[in-house]
Amino acid sequence: MAIFVWSISFNMHISYRWLQDYINQDLPEPDTFADTLTMQAYEVEKIEQTGDDYVLDIDVLPNRAADSLSHIGVAREVATLFNVNLDITQDQTETSNNIETAELVNLAVDSPNVRRATKRVVSGINVQESPEFIQKRLQAVGLTPINNVVDITNYVMLEIGQPVHAFDYDKLAGDPPKGITVREAEDGETITTLDENEYQLQEGMLVIADQDKPLDIAGIKGGLNSQIDRST
Repeated sequence: MAIFVWSISFNMHISYRWLQDYINQDLPEPDTFADTLTMQAYEVEKIEQTGDDYVLDIDVLPNRAADSLSHIGVAREVATLFNVNLDITQDQTETSNNIETAELVNLAVDSPNVRRATKRVVSGINVQESPEFIQKRLQAVGLTPINNVVDITNYVMLEIGQPVHAFDYDKLAGDPPKGITVREAEDGETITTLDENEYQLQEGMLVIADQDKPLDIAGIKGGLNSQIDRST
């Protein structure tokens, strides 16, 4: 009798120095650290030096995807494995409640596969290059820095595992309140993403769209038609 075993896993690039920010004691040397992770938590497929950092390519099984596809998620596991304290204290940013988002954007969810979506309108942003440390961290794990707004959405996703998309409000179709819907793509719809590649969407793929067109492939890649640039 033949037995066939098939499994799905997710690869996550983890920055050794980024992890160290959440651990208040020195981590073991990268090779030792990778060996321990492989034996007790996640298989480390490879480790590469990138500048003054090391990047671990870890294999995350589906049952750990919810808590491990982020740097903080892996840091929690590391703190337990090495019996060290976890420090994920975050600075609180002051925000204003003066903007009535309901008057500007109407967000709807039209898919049984999405439980919750939230929105926020941000104004007064000076679009420019990100701080060097953010650029270096994104580059270390294989992402290309674009600008401070796009980069921080990617940074948040890598840090806490929550995909975030930013759109240029003026590029959204319609009059205020402009409609944004999280929905499933219609067969044959197309989108050009931020890397200027055009994709033909398949029915059922999740997108975020305005009243005329898909704006991005939800949780995966932003669209060129609503990108944040220096004119935003």
